[in-house]
Amino acid sequence: VASVMCGYNKINGFYACENNQTLRSDLREQLGFDGWVMSDWIATHTVEAIQKGLDQEMPDGDFFGAPLRKRVAVLEQHADDDDDHDDNARAFTSTSKLNKTDAISGKMIERSVLRILTQMYKVGVMADSKDGKTAFDVFSNPDKINRNVTRPEHVDLARRMAADSTILLKNDKQALPLPKRVHEGERKTLEDHGKKPTIAVVGRCAHSKPLIVGGGSAIVKADPKNIVTPYLGIRRKAGESYSVVLVDSDDAKEATAQLQTIMPEYVVIAVGVYSEEGTDRKNLSLAKGHDILISHVAQHQRRHNPAASIVVAASVPGAILTPWSSDVSAVLVNFFPGQEYGNALADVLFGDISPSAKLPLTFPNEENEPKFSLQAYPGVRNTSVYEEELVIGYRWYEKHQVSPKFPFGFGMSYTTFQYGGLTVTPPNGEGKRQEKAIVSLLRSDEQDQVALSVQFSVKNVGARAGAEVSQLYLRFPEEVGEPPKQLKGFERVFLQPGKAEDIEIRLTKRDVSIFSETAHSWQIVRGKFEVMVGASSKDIKLRANIVL
Repeated sequence: VASVMCGYNKINGFYACENNQTLRSDLREQLGFDGWVMSDWIATHTVEAIQKGLDQEMPDGDFFGAPLRKRVAVLEQHADDDDDHDDNARAFTSTSKLNKTDAISGKMIERSVLRILTQMYKVGVMADSKDGKTAFDVFSNPDKINRNVTRPEHVDLARRMAADSTILLKNDKQALPLPKRVHEGERKTLEDHGKKPTIAVVGRCAHSKPLIVGGGSAIVKADPKNIVTPYLGIRRKAGESYSVVLVDSDDAKEATAQLQTIMPEYVVIAVGVYSEEGTDRKNLSLAKGHDILISHVAQHQRRHNPAASIVVAASVPGAILTPWSSDVSAVLVNFFPGQEYGNALADVLFGDISPSAKLPLTFPNEENEPKFSLQAYPGVRNTSVYEEELVIGYRWYEKHQVSPKFPFGFGMSYTTFQYGGLTVTPPNGEGKRQEKAIVSLLRSDEQDQVALSVQFSVKNVGARAGAEVSQLYLRFPEEVGEPPKQLKGFERVFLQPGKAEDIEIRLTKRDVSIFSETAHSWQIVRGKFEVMVGASSKDIKLRANIVL
């Protein structure tokens, strides 16, 4: 990680961008971060933020511009030339003529600049792609700023990443993948009625208004001519095997009227919801009219064309409600998939790529399912109380034994995987040898030291090649009061049919520790742990107990 951005909020009474505890003690000393800290836009409040761990003010220099230069000039006028101001503590004591808040040294600025430039050099920002020479004029040379560096391999990667991050949430009666047609000249098995089977691609998100990116920091400014919409991607992939028809409307009545004349064998409804930084979504519904569109199309097809398969393809920024999920054949979700969305969606729809992604969050059954109070969200008098503590997301569902609509870590595939052979190995065996190793763990300051080795196997027992993301969850000893289930690791493996692979996930000292507020450090926990391996937070395949 090269850089970290601090936010707008206060943490324990201090702004996040001038919080000595979080930026210096926690981030740098505890986590060993050696990159630079950048403020969110207009999140800097004082010049003193540089003392507390902030390296760069964005987007302007309201505090780190002229005011900072003036403060340093005052210090250098009063400070002794031999003073060493390399760290904050010594800078505070460098002169008796100034208050501690005034003591900002030029060395502090040099340190921040060095952090920034070091990371920029590491990733090649300061090198020209043609001759390898430094390019300090990159920000003042329009030719370099506007240079198109996109290559075919970049486009291929964007397509593959979008496909690999597509999540299959439902697939009734193996509605997906869509059947591939035979070549010209061979018998076309699906043309029983003298016409090609038809795919109707429904919704403005399908073509005229594709939802591929969000706003603010989620903007990716793709050239419009390079954007592949769902309709274009499906039409290209279908080739001459299908008739692909666009129903470019979000109006439920208009869409169903067009479907009545088309009578397609397959319906792909492209929907989504837009989001951007600076404002919260008002609810977890899709964009205006999209939920109604799905429900009406599903009801219409069920009455007039019951044999048709209905697939929902949703591009979303986070969790959504899916009140229509029981009415459709399949549900695909992606999180702002980018300019290659249409090609990636077609790759998944037609089975060129088997979906393997998993939900990184929980899809609830209803709005505010955990019943947050107003004090928790959105807060009262500019203050939010984190009353949920550690019981957030899937941890809340586990603690309260509530089944979500789609659980954390969930995602289906076009093939089937079998888990087995779970073994959990403590450090250095058993008995006195193990106890000696645990004592060594307790005394060690290395948080990355291995505490447990978890081994198991995954086999593809289906007929298609595919990838599985195996997840490792840990239950702490009950007496320490931790959430009942915590994700501690995961591993993705790609397997051909009939093939298996042994997987090892190592848990570190940090993984089996909890944070002590009194000691302000991570403390290893002794007692009985439960190790759980599965395909999602709710689909645990293997379990084992281990005592530390």
